[in-house]
Amino acid sequence: MTWKFPGLVSMQGTVLLPMAFFLFFLSLRPVYPAVTYDLIPAPDKSGRWGYVDAKTKKTVIAPKYGSAEFFSDGVAIVADATRKKGLIDRNGREILPVQYDAVTRSRLFYSPYEDVSGFFIVTLGDQEGIVRTDGSWVLPMGKYEDIRFYKEGYFRFDGSFWINGQIYTPPSGYVISRIIPQIDAFMIESAAKSSFSTPKNGVMLRDGTILISPEYDEIEFVCGAEKRWTVSKVDSNVLGKVIKAVVTGGDLDVDERKDMLTFWLLDGEGKVIRKYRARYHPFVKDGRVTYQSGGKEYEVSPVTGEVIIPDTSRKVGNRYVLFQERGFWGVKDTEGLVLIEPQYVSMGSLGDDLFSARKIEGLDTSGEAPAYNVYAENVGVVNTANQVVMPFEYREIASLRYPDSQTAHFRVAKTVKKEGASYGGVRYGIADRSGKIVVPLQYDSQFYMNRIGQAQVYQEGRHGVIDHAGRVILPLEYASIFDTRELGKTTAFFYTAEKNKLWGVYDATGKQIVPHRYGYLSLDEKNIKKGWVVGDSPDRQKRGAYNYLTRVTIPMEYEHIRIHDSLISTYRRSTEHGAKDQYDLLDFKGKKLATYDHVKETAGGNFIVQKDRLYGVLDQKGKIGVPLKYRDISFFKGEMLRATDMAGNRFYISESGTEYRIKD
Repeated sequence: MTWKFPGLVSMQGTVLLPMAFFLFFLSLRPVYPAVTYDLIPAPDKSGRWGYVDAKTKKTVIAPKYGSAEFFSDGVAIVADATRKKGLIDRNGREILPVQYDAVTRSRLFYSPYEDVSGFFIVTLGDQEGIVRTDGSWVLPMGKYEDIRFYKEGYFRFDGSFWINGQIYTPPSGYVISRIIPQIDAFMIESAAKSSFSTPKNGVMLRDGTILISPEYDEIEFVCGAEKRWTVSKVDSNVLGKVIKAVVTGGDLDVDERKDMLTFWLLDGEGKVIRKYRARYHPFVKDGRVTYQSGGKEYEVSPVTGEVIIPDTSRKVGNRYVLFQERGFWGVKDTEGLVLIEPQYVSMGSLGDDLFSARKIEGLDTSGEAPAYNVYAENVGVVNTANQVVMPFEYREIASLRYPDSQTAHFRVAKTVKKEGASYGGVRYGIADRSGKIVVPLQYDSQFYMNRIGQAQVYQEGRHGVIDHAGRVILPLEYASIFDTRELGKTTAFFYTAEKNKLWGVYDATGKQIVPHRYGYLSLDEKNIKKGWVVGDSPDRQKRGAYNYLTRVTIPMEYEHIRIHDSLISTYRRSTEHGAKDQYDLLDFKGKKLATYDHVKETAGGNFIVQKDRLYGVLDQKGKIGVPLKYRDISFFKGEMLRATDMAGNRFYISESGTEYRIKD
């Protein structure tokens, strides 16, 4: 059933925009304001702010403001001496009078540090409004509880949406929660009645028609020309059990295999096509609808609503297909010729013409396949002629996928008893493609080859590294090992390893490049290219560094150490009462270049430094670029800095020391 709600009006009270507008959504992209630095806010001698040309330093906009911000999107926020704010353009024309309590850039509600281009929020007393960069009002001043901006250039306020000059308002008691861009519709939801209730969802079209009544716990649009929807409701008794579990802190008393909700497939007009029972809300992706019921997974045809019998067959490589009949697996070629009749309870490809297969001895394969124990040791290897390459006596057989899936050896596992022991444990080894064990079953856990065919292995509390042929790269004598390439720290392969509670570094050949002397080691791509590794002292209280190319050692006596492009900065906390903390700059040989009271790196790779209460700027090599003569220097944006001189005057400077002040 559909019903109308006359709640969609424009700012002028007219009827809504045409259908073509919704195509606009499909081409929208995130837009952010671009800050420009060709006009620089600058004060005169009396402290009034105007703007100067960044290159000539000549006055472009006369100084008459109490404060001024940089231009972006062609406008800038300015304030008078009473801190009232407004907007000016690049010619100095006030496009929004300087009379408001606040003017701020609109920001994404889910990312408050990202500005949205084209809009400003204006505040006066307890009222707010929104203006464009040309000063025109988008949302007039008023009392709004909730304004949220989105990347696509639209915003929500008090449950309504503003899009390209139109305001869309939901029925009373509801809010528009999101836009459905595939069609001209909005998702609407009710306000929760209590902390234990959930909002109910519905769908509203652009003309105010309620396509789907707002009474469902979840709604999903199924993409496609048919315009199908799934809507679902959780059983009321299940909701009661959920509330009880939350209140009491107990477990949810619902059978693991019992269905907990009902969902419906609806057509493009909101009419029911079919009803279903499910364990969870249906999963909708790429025009497909799947759901779980009774412990099984099903797929629904979005056109007819019929439950589709899943095709469990899967193509492996370019020549073969694994297929299933009555729960048993077999193999056929891509032309459909059966090579192995269905007889195994599970199968997997090992590349080329080999397959792992799980066989239950003595089982009648003419009936339905039973459930099987995944820990049973009845896995073997067969070829396309169904000849046994490895006997059915392993718990696991899997491809190591190196150097490729077609020629790789196998990781194999089964229970191994130690000599004289009454029981054993699962051990892992390697077999070649002929079925020969080339690495004995001796490791305690699964292992995986990295991109150069090496794997970390574990045995009786010790770690090591082997290659795909079983050759030892690092012996089993380390408490921990990390592969820095697999962790995303470096592009080359290194292993950080712990031995006797101290960490060292090895290259991919097993050669030690950093000695075991550190409580922990930090590797990253930028530092390792220059040969540097930063490490903690054994008690993890201090930090130092080591260069494995030059053998230079920076002693572990600093609270912080950082490797830069051309030098090293360190920080040492004072241990004496009244003494200053110390920041040292070192060259790559470890020689001290200078000591300061404070050091910070700028966006341009230079350094703001402080010594004896004076600030200046060093270049990337540690040479003085801006003399230490300022009361303060701090970061701003880009390569622009804020400075305060000894008389207390504030202004902007470049990292090279150019001051921006109005002197004429």
